[in-house]
Amino acid sequence: MKGMQKISRGSGFKGVLSYAFEGEKKQKGHGRLLGGNMASTGISSLAAEFRAIAARRPDIAKPVWHNSLRMPAGEDISDERWMAIGKSYLKRMGFDLKNTQFAFFKHDEEHMHLIVNRVLIDGTVFLGKQENLISTRVIGELEKAFKLTVTRGPSYTPEGKIVMPAKSGLKKAEIEMALRTQTKPARQVLQELVADALKGRPTTLQFLERLDAAGVRAVPNIASTGRMSGFAFEWEGVLLTGSQLGAAYKWAAIQKEIVYDEATDRAELARRQSEARDRRANEPAAGRSADAAPEPVGAAAATGGLDTADRSAAAADLGVGRGDRAAGAGAARDDSAARVAAGDGREAPGDRVGAAQGQERTAGDAGQRGEHIDGHQGDKRGEGQPDAADDRVPAGQRGATAQTGEPGESGRAQAVRILQEIGQVAVAHDEDLKVKAWRQQAAALGAPVYRLILKDGLRPLGKERAPPRIGLHKAGKPAPGYSADQVEALIPKLREFSGKGFDVYLTPVDPAHHYLVVQGLTPANLDGLRADGYVPALVQQSGKHDLRAVLKAPRESDREDEPSLADAVSLELNQRWGGQAPEDAGQGLPMAGFTRHGPVKKSALTVVLEALGALCMKTLARLKSLRLTSDEDAKKVALAQQSALNTGQSAAKFMSDIDAKVYRRHAAQFIGLTPDQVDLEVTKKMLMEGQSPGQVKAALRTSPSLAERHPDADRYVKEIVNKARKALDASAP
Repeated sequence: MKGMQKISRGSGFKGVLSYAFEGEKKQKGHGRLLGGNMASTGISSLAAEFRAIAARRPDIAKPVWHNSLRMPAGEDISDERWMAIGKSYLKRMGFDLKNTQFAFFKHDEEHMHLIVNRVLIDGTVFLGKQENLISTRVIGELEKAFKLTVTRGPSYTPEGKIVMPAKSGLKKAEIEMALRTQTKPARQVLQELVADALKGRPTTLQFLERLDAAGVRAVPNIASTGRMSGFAFEWEGVLLTGSQLGAAYKWAAIQKEIVYDEATDRAELARRQSEARDRRANEPAAGRSADAAPEPVGAAAATGGLDTADRSAAAADLGVGRGDRAAGAGAARDDSAARVAAGDGREAPGDRVGAAQGQERTAGDAGQRGEHIDGHQGDKRGEGQPDAADDRVPAGQRGATAQTGEPGESGRAQAVRILQEIGQVAVAHDEDLKVKAWRQQAAALGAPVYRLILKDGLRPLGKERAPPRIGLHKAGKPAPGYSADQVEALIPKLREFSGKGFDVYLTPVDPAHHYLVVQGLTPANLDGLRADGYVPALVQQSGKHDLRAVLKAPRESDREDEPSLADAVSLELNQRWGGQAPEDAGQGLPMAGFTRHGPVKKSALTVVLEALGALCMKTLARLKSLRLTSDEDAKKVALAQQSALNTGQSAAKFMSDIDAKVYRRHAAQFIGLTPDQVDLEVTKKMLMEGQSPGQVKAALRTSPSLAERHPDADRYVKEIVNKARKALDASAP
């Protein structure tokens, strides 16, 4: 649910009531009175009733208070719910409904207009402060309270302050240039490179050296007092401050990610600042003639040289703090309504008080302003007469605006429409790229079915969120699998989840083939893997230092130990060539075309580098070797069992040794974790392989130093099994 782009205040009730009943085109029945606490039901009678109370305070030039609430396109609710929402909204905005005149009007689309008298029945006045900011927060509260569709808006701290985004969004011109050139905007490149340079908590000098190596010039900002206040970052001629990149790039945030010593770092930072000043001073002489037109730098370069009006319109309509505005064509209509309620949209606080008392303006005065005599805006303007919003467009550009805009469209409405069209193109373009990437990935894997897994990519930044379910399945039952075409159809939905910070992983399910993933490869190690005879079916990359190769090989489905043999080959290859962190093990394969989030992944896009789809004969040969070894081991186990029984060794002792071997084999994959974490990962691994709870518990009881860590071992084992089950259920789509 959204509100008008700005809550309006006006001088005359008749104009806004006329709009509420008849719309801009004076159509009878366009709107209807939904409810309120007024006795009258017509335009003139309602206006007179409002004016009777407003006349108690002739010093108040603008007694009209007007806003509208709009549902998302295609979503509507009953009149009763609209009334309840409207009353709750006014109460939360600070109105005392028992002492306030108000009326609600429903238009034929999914929105309602609220017209309120700022002069209260007892003669006091509703003043209202920071109304647009408060309205944004109140609308978010109402969406939750009335279980409405939650629309995009800012987040708030417990103290009620807006939480600024870690990364600044792209501007209109940046989106246009990215679509036109098929290259990443400089703002996004800088965000990624600076984030990479902050990994691992470097010293200040290490941070600067990493940026230098990546082609980024960091310009310190040191005050005359010697206090460091932040950086500006330059890449390929575009200079942006940390604030322009987002809250995560301001000095307060960067200082938490680096080891900063003012005494040690002061000299180097001062040197870099001095160099930057000298460079800027010498640039005109070295780079261009004295009479050449200056090239845009900094923010101007980043926005592609947009004029001030375009930039301000884009910022106003896409800013985080302005969530209380309607979307699409509704924004233009609500903007018109705002001008109606305010008389001409530009009335100064010192305008004649007589308008508040219902006195009519002269025809000449109204004609100059493009209004009817009764106080509402006229349907037609004289040719060439600018709309109120046209003041934002430089005079030299008004002709172009008239040619490119829709008939009767205001400058602001046109800016909103253009930005929405660009946004729609950007979304369609992004979905198209994701579909193409998935088709490459699916063609290389060639599995009949895929399981999808969503993982909270922002979990290190706060409490881990439960992943949304993609498809429904009964508790305890395997998650549903999807064909390649079904996965493709889910991409818009997956894109929505990815936008909320969830990473998208997939697992190929194929009874005829193994898919062994070698993770955390470097380019050199990938070459070494190939030189050793392993031919990947798929090579993909998620970030600068995360290559993954998928080896595809036939499997013998009738062998019970086939999954464990494949795991053994995968472990060998990862230990020799890979370098994957334990936190990423066992999550599946990142889906191509999607971004991985969080402070480690740094919003890295997964791209397909090679998609051969070939079977790896070297992997098959290694599997065959392990199968023969396993068969020989099975014979040895049988002989050992018989020997143990013959010598009087207890069957329990023999089985305990077998359970210990099973535990150690799985635990070898999780080196570096704590013993309890290893127990949990081994349990999850065995449950995923289909081992019974009894087998899992028996293996867990052989965990090293279990009795020392947990005196009540049986209870601990049960808790670990239950925890592993819950984790697997939560990660299932």
